Amino acid sequence: MRNLRIFCQTRSGPEGIFYDCLKGCLTGMTLGLLLSLLSASWVWLEMRVNTGLMIPVVTLVCMAMAVWKGNIFGYRIFIFFQILLMIAFVALYGFDPVALRVVPACLFREGFHMADMSMNVSNIILVAILVAGNVLMSGATAMKIYRRATKYSGS
Repeated sequence: MRNLRIFCQTRSGPEGIFYDCLKGCLTGMTLGLLLSLLSASWVWLEMRVNTGLMIPVVTLVCMAMAVWKGNIFGYRIFIFFQILLMIAFVALYGFDPVALRVVPACLFREGFHMADMSMNVSNIILVAILVAGNVLMSGATAMKIYRRATKYSGS
C-alpha cells in the first residue's frame, strides 16, 4: 500500500496518473486505427480476423503502458501517429472523400461491435476523439513549457 501511495504522489498535477491514462488512450486509439487500417488492406487477414478489434486492444495496451510506466506518450508521438495515419490512408485509398467517410467509421464500428451505430455517428465520435486529443495534448504541452519557462526565469 505504501508503494502505491508513493507512486500516486510522485505523479501529481497535470502529469498525474489520469493524464497519463488519457494520453495512453488517445495515442492508443490513433495507433489502433492506423494498424487496423493497414491490416484491413491485407485481404487474407481481413477474411480471417476482425481487424477492427485492433483499435480497442491497442488502446487498452497503451493505457496499461501509460499507467505502468508513466509519462511515455507525449504530444510528439501522438502527432507522429496521426501523420502516419494520414499518409497510410492516402497511400491506400488516395484522396477519395467517400473512402474517408466510410473506411474509418466501418473499422471503428467493427472494432467496438456496434453494428447498429450509423456511419455519421461513428465519424462524429472519431473526429471528436482526435480534436479533443489534440486540444488536450497541446494545452498540456503549452502548460508544461510555460511552467518550465517561469521556473527558470525566477518569476
